[in-house]
Amino acid sequence: MRPRVFLASYYNRDLIEAPLGRLREEAEVILPPYYGRNLSEDELIEALAGMDAVVAADECYTERVFTWVDRLKIIARDGEGIYSIDLRAATRHGVLVTNAPVVSEAAANLAMGLIICLVRKILVGDRAVRSGNYSARADLLCPELENKTIGIVGLGKIGRGMVKRVRSFSMRAVACSPSVTKEQASEIGVELMDLEPLLRQSDIVSLHTPLTPQTHHLIGAAQLAMMKKGAYLVNTSRGSVLDEKALVEALRSGNLVGAALDVYESEPPDPDNPLFKMDNVVLTPHVGGDTSDTMVKAIQTVVTNILEWCRGNPPPNLRNPEASKMAQEKGAASF
Repeated sequence: MRPRVFLASYYNRDLIEAPLGRLREEAEVILPPYYGRNLSEDELIEALAGMDAVVAADECYTERVFTWVDRLKIIARDGEGIYSIDLRAATRHGVLVTNAPVVSEAAANLAMGLIICLVRKILVGDRAVRSGNYSARADLLCPELENKTIGIVGLGKIGRGMVKRVRSFSMRAVACSPSVTKEQASEIGVELMDLEPLLRQSDIVSLHTPLTPQTHHLIGAAQLAMMKKGAYLVNTSRGSVLDEKALVEALRSGNLVGAALDVYESEPPDPDNPLFKMDNVVLTPHVGGDTSDTMVKAIQTVVTNILEWCRGNPPPNLRNPEASKMAQEKGAASF
């Protein structure tokens, strides 16, 4: 009997059909009737009944899910972040968790694009032209990026990619990252410092840290108050790294001159979110890694992870190797 793989990913199905072909040769791939959104916990439990593997998006894999879905053996995330997966629970239940770390360049490109769009008031200019207010040049006055200081919070692949990009704009880059030494930061070309001095010195703060219990609301009211008056904030990491209510107040007070977000504390965000009514805010719908190229690369990586597991080999992007022992004890290391 071939393993059964549930496709929870909602990447463009036409685009990913080709890389899924390799998986279909060795497994039965089941597609959900709904498309374009994350599954709820109850929907996920129902969908994963009788499944050996799942190609996961951002839906939440909780202790309750693992308790009810006892046949599941591997979760293959279609992106890099695994914040929505209870890794400890997965490990206890012997469920392997893999990811697809292929989106860093696309995510860094979006963050840089948001910075340019925000500071240069591109959307303000777009709205002015469309409304016939072509001569409203005073509304478009803005600072130049050259010689400004950008504070990069988190120096993973995306944060390091940001250092490379901002240097091409002759910006001074400073960074906060507890996992990086000053020597490593120097090699990257960035000055390492603690969060508080970074916030006080930066003209632009760009968030690139994963969401963990330690980084939840890492940037709240106190941290926003530390930022320079007239500074900008960009978040393309995870929504709950930033306290949105505190951000709204900082924007209303004028302490921050603008913000750009690709991620939100609640996704999709509430239609009444006050950020929607602010002209000095640029918003995108969590598309940091969603280019046609990265979608294909991510599914290619996912397929390789699952096929290696099917063949009894360790998946190349395994995030909880200790789960293998639990899986072996359950007699479920591979199909």
